[in-house]
Amino acid sequence: MRLLVLLLMLISPSLSFAGAWPREKGGVFLSFSTTTRPSPQTHATQIPELAHSAENSLYAEYGLSKRVTLGFDGMMTDKVSYGQALIFARVALGRLEAQNRFAASFAVGTFIDTVIDVDHLEAEQTTLTRLGLHYGRGLNTGWVGADIFATQEKSGTSLKLDATWGLKPWERWMFIAQLQAGQPAEGDSYTNFAPSVVWKMNKRMRIEVGLVQPLGGDGEAALKLGSWTEF
Repeated sequence: MRLLVLLLMLISPSLSFAGAWPREKGGVFLSFSTTTRPSPQTHATQIPELAHSAENSLYAEYGLSKRVTLGFDGMMTDKVSYGQALIFARVALGRLEAQNRFAASFAVGTFIDTVIDVDHLEAEQTTLTRLGLHYGRGLNTGWVGADIFATQEKSGTSLKLDATWGLKPWERWMFIAQLQAGQPAEGDSYTNFAPSVVWKMNKRMRIEVGLVQPLGGDGEAALKLGSWTEF
């Protein structure tokens, strides 16, 4: 059961977030998203009450200073069968005006898993710590970036790499292609391709529509719908 839960947590898409660029001092960024799979998933015990087909995420950033960005990264399934919440700090490294940007991050939080017993359900809570290294480079009409994460929990360390290419040919439209690869603490590695389109609705809000297509490992295709808001 834990392997399935951890794998689903790791393949949840997080397009274009947690990059090497710091949030502007005093600036706030919020993202709400829902990732839906074509058929309900269940834990290994196949308990219908725990079936879920959507994962709801909340991501937030606040620019504490020119170099330091604070944030929250959380998700939960629609049937509350599992979820996680992380608070993080990201620090820009090197010259802020450099074309090649670098940053490091540290996060702490918790992972909640629904444990199934013979005649009842109960929640099992695990402490998480996560280290991240981030790279980004601005292009004429877009950017490229890479984010590497190592997450420690009681069953071991999981590794995750997101490589992102973003294109912004017009003011209102962005196109993002992301390759997601990882090695859970338990189980097989995975690779996903996650493209998305982002439309600028107004000065503060954008709408994102994306797809997650597994290229290797377990998992199935998923559709993502989200919103970005900046203050």
